[in-house]
Amino acid sequence: FTLDLTSSTYQKLKTVGEFVTVGSLIVANVRGGRYVALSRACTHQGTTVQYRLNNDDFYCSNHGSEFRTDGTVEQGPATRALTLYRTELTANGNSLRVTE
Repeated sequence: FTLDLTSSTYQKLKTVGEFVTVGSLIVANVRGGRYVALSRACTHQGTTVQYRLNNDDFYCSNHGSEFRTDGTVEQGPATRALTLYRTELTANGNSLRVTE
């Protein structure tokens, strides 16, 4: 799918540290201005994770699991990684393509 970063729904993604959930994914503008798309459900009990700019990771508020920006587990109780998807920003910076 493609996100229109000029739309009111997704324009906040142009700001480092911001994130949105889209279906079963979380898409974030992470430290360094890179875009990351991961499965949004914590692999421990399915709570939606959120991106934390200060830690440059994804965090589950339910039981404290932490995931690196590549989806791997940084701290449990989760033991399985989040699924990582490819992201590609268009040359003009106004569209973000997310693929498997």
